[in-house]
Amino acid sequence: MRTPKILALILIILLSVTYFGCESKKTTKNHRTAKGPVSLGGSMTIPLGSLPEQLEPYALFGRASNAIGVHVYEGLVRLDPQSSKLVPGLATTWSKESDGRSYVFNIRSGVQFHDSDLFGNASREVTASDVVYSISVLAKEASDDFFRATVGGRILGAEDFRHGDSEKLAGLEAIDDYTLRIKLTKEDDSFLQVLAMPAFGVIPENSSDGDDSETVGAGPFSLTEEEEAVTLIRNPNYFREDEFGNRLPYIDTIRFVEVDQNSERLEALFNGEIDVVSDLELDPVRDILESHMQEFSGENPKFIMKREQENASYDTYLIYRSTLRGLGSGFMGYRDYSQVQIEQ
Repeated sequence: MRTPKILALILIILLSVTYFGCESKKTTKNHRTAKGPVSLGGSMTIPLGSLPEQLEPYALFGRASNAIGVHVYEGLVRLDPQSSKLVPGLATTWSKESDGRSYVFNIRSGVQFHDSDLFGNASREVTASDVVYSISVLAKEASDDFFRATVGGRILGAEDFRHGDSEKLAGLEAIDDYTLRIKLTKEDDSFLQVLAMPAFGVIPENSSDGDDSETVGAGPFSLTEEEEAVTLIRNPNYFREDEFGNRLPYIDTIRFVEVDQNSERLEALFNGEIDVVSDLELDPVRDILESHMQEFSGENPKFIMKREQENASYDTYLIYRSTLRGLGSGFMGYRDYSQVQIEQ
């Protein structure tokens, strides 16, 4: 049961959001020239409970790995971070065939993988063969539970291929470089939503073979090596654009760091070490919040707090630096920052 004190705390902070949300957006000057009322550039630091040891698509089974993988890889479809609706990714369009269990995807031409040593420190175009390879690797290498959650019992021939009874995954066909057919074992209305999981991110054909495997995708950010953190650098060749013609993503860098407890995350936020705290329950950390009430108040608050979801026994909240715009929704256990802007 919430006390009057904690209810007052929630009300004061949420009222500050209403005022602040009416402030007009500003443009920024940096090395990229913005079109329209958009801010470009900047860096974010995001806390995770733990840093994943593997970031190959077939290993993106937890919240932390998904949070990173959705930014490194691009799949056929994705979920829009603002609406959580299904939107095109590598596939521009798709259709269901008359049998009710086959889908044909039209692959976007000109999409490039990240620059990589695999291509002589350059890049190359993504094709339908890369999609076939990527889903085949997922079917072969995923854990048993993840296999069943993604392709097992869903894509035709997945079990035979996984167990070595078939050299190819029967339900996958690259018709040509830009056309792909996926055949399912039966009609499945949830298939496209499953296909939006980061685990279906596309990697270059043969990139996981042998000792020279490398983490390469076609997503909005590329991965760089760093001790005690995972750092993602903006992909300047990413294909998606906003309504004004600005190429996404807006920000330059995302840095994921390990911070386990919500109390530690709040202290890190107020100390300027991270930029966002999500899935926050108020009762365990209300003393910390109450000591920083002034930073949520006034015409120019330093932090914004929003309710993320309401449950029968508790609510969860998102707290973030007030210079951030476009955080969108959290879904599938992760948040997509590809459309976030930072006011300078």
